[in-house]
Amino acid sequence: MMTGFTIRVVLEDAESDNHALYLAMKKIGFHRFITSADGTRHDLPPDEYHNEKDLTRADAMRWAARAASEAGLKSSIQVTEFAERTWQNLDVRIPSRRIPGYSRARRNGYGS
Repeated sequence: MMTGFTIRVVLEDAESDNHALYLAMKKIGFHRFITSADGTRHDLPPDEYHNEKDLTRADAMRWAARAASEAGLKSSIQVTEFAERTWQNLDVRIPSRRIPGYSRARRNGYGS
Protein backbone atom coordinates (compact mmCIF):
# COMPACT_ATOMS: atom_id res chain seq x y z
CA MET A 1 0.00 0.00 0.00
CA MET A 2 1.31 3.43 -0.92
CA THR A 3 1.84 5.93 1.86
CA GLY A 4 -0.31 9.03 1.81
CA PHE A 5 -0.02 12.47 3.28
CA THR A 6 -2.43 14.91 4.84
CA ILE A 7 -1.06 18.40 4.42
CA ARG A 8 -2.54 21.25 6.45
CA VAL A 9 -1.76 24.71 5.10
CA VAL A 10 -2.94 27.63 7.20
CA LEU A 11 -2.54 31.03 5.64
CA GLU A 12 -1.09 33.60 8.02
CA ASP A 13 -3.17 36.48 6.66
CA ALA A 14 -6.91 35.91 7.12
CA GLU A 15 -7.53 37.99 4.00
CA SER A 16 -5.26 35.79 1.87
CA ASP A 17 -6.52 34.22 -1.32
CA ASN A 18 -7.45 30.61 -0.52
CA HIS A 19 -8.36 30.04 -4.16
CA ALA A 20 -4.81 30.91 -5.28
CA LEU A 21 -3.49 28.33 -2.80
CA TYR A 22 -6.04 25.76 -3.99
CA LEU A 23 -4.92 26.23 -7.62
CA ALA A 24 -1.22 26.03 -6.73
CA MET A 25 -1.74 22.87 -4.66
CA LYS A 26 -3.91 21.27 -7.34
CA LYS A 27 -1.22 22.00 -9.94
CA ILE A 28 1.26 19.82 -8.01
CA GLY A 29 -1.25 17.03 -7.37
CA PHE A 30 -2.46 17.84 -3.85
CA HIS A 31 -6.25 17.50 -3.56
CA ARG A 32 -8.95 18.87 -1.26
CA PHE A 33 -10.75 15.52 -1.21
CA ILE A 34 -10.20 11.87 -0.37
CA THR A 35 -11.73 8.87 -2.11
CA SER A 36 -13.40 6.02 -0.24
CA ALA A 37 -13.09 2.35 -1.20
CA ASP A 38 -16.37 2.58 -3.14
CA GLY A 39 -15.06 5.53 -5.20
CA THR A 40 -17.04 8.24 -3.41
CA ARG A 41 -15.09 11.47 -3.01
CA HIS A 42 -15.29 13.34 0.29
CA ASP A 43 -14.24 16.94 0.93
CA LEU A 44 -11.52 17.43 3.51
CA PRO A 45 -11.87 19.94 6.35
CA PRO A 46 -10.76 23.50 5.59
CA ASP A 47 -7.02 24.05 5.01
CA GLU A 48 -6.31 20.32 4.42
CA TYR A 49 -4.98 18.63 1.30
CA HIS A 50 -4.33 15.00 0.39
CA ASN A 51 -1.60 13.38 -1.63
CA GLU A 52 -0.54 9.81 -2.39
CA LYS A 53 2.71 10.19 -4.28
CA ASP A 54 6.05 8.52 -3.79
CA LEU A 55 7.36 11.28 -1.52
CA THR A 56 8.91 11.69 1.88
CA ARG A 57 7.32 13.93 4.53
CA ALA A 58 10.09 16.44 3.86
CA ASP A 59 9.33 16.37 0.10
CA ALA A 60 5.60 16.91 0.75
CA MET A 61 6.46 19.84 3.04
CA ARG A 62 8.75 21.41 0.44
CA TRP A 63 6.17 21.01 -2.33
CA ALA A 64 3.40 22.58 -0.22
CA ALA A 65 5.67 25.43 0.90
CA ARG A 66 6.70 26.08 -2.70
CA ALA A 67 3.05 26.11 -3.85
CA ALA A 68 2.11 28.65 -1.15
CA SER A 69 5.17 30.76 -1.96
CA GLU A 70 4.49 30.71 -5.71
CA ALA A 71 0.92 31.85 -4.96
CA GLY A 72 2.46 34.74 -3.01
CA LEU A 73 1.13 33.52 0.35
CA LYS A 74 2.69 33.21 3.81
CA SER A 75 1.64 30.02 5.53
CA SER A 76 2.14 27.54 8.32
CA ILE A 77 2.31 23.92 7.15
CA GLN A 78 1.97 20.55 8.85
CA VAL A 79 2.46 17.23 7.05
CA THR A 80 1.17 13.93 8.44
CA GLU A 81 2.12 10.62 6.84
CA PHE A 82 -0.30 7.69 6.97
CA ALA A 83 -0.75 4.15 5.63
CA GLU A 84 -4.53 4.08 6.12
CA ARG A 85 -7.15 6.58 7.21
CA THR A 86 -10.60 6.50 8.70
CA TRP A 87 -13.13 9.33 8.73
CA GLN A 88 -16.65 10.11 9.73
CA ASN A 89 -19.24 12.51 8.40
CA LEU A 90 -17.09 14.25 5.78
CA ASP A 91 -19.15 15.98 3.12
CA VAL A 92 -19.66 14.13 -0.16
CA ARG A 93 -18.20 16.01 -3.11
CA ILE A 94 -20.72 16.77 -5.83
CA PRO A 95 -18.84 16.61 -9.18
CA SER A 96 -20.91 19.29 -10.91
CA ARG A 97 -20.17 21.87 -8.18
CA ARG A 98 -16.39 22.01 -7.88
CA ILE A 99 -15.75 25.57 -6.70
CA PRO A 100 -13.47 25.32 -3.63
CA GLY A 101 -15.38 26.05 -0.48
CA TYR A 102 -18.72 25.82 -2.27
CA SER A 103 -18.71 22.14 -3.30
CA ARG A 104 -20.02 20.71 -0.05
CA ALA A 105 -23.25 18.82 0.47
CA ARG A 106 -24.15 17.17 3.73
CA ARG A 107 -23.57 13.44 3.57
CA ASN A 108 -27.07 12.63 4.84
CA GLY A 109 -28.56 14.20 1.72
CA TYR A 110 -26.23 13.02 -1.03
CA GLY A 111 -24.22 9.99 -0.05
CA SER A 112 -24.30 6.40 0.90
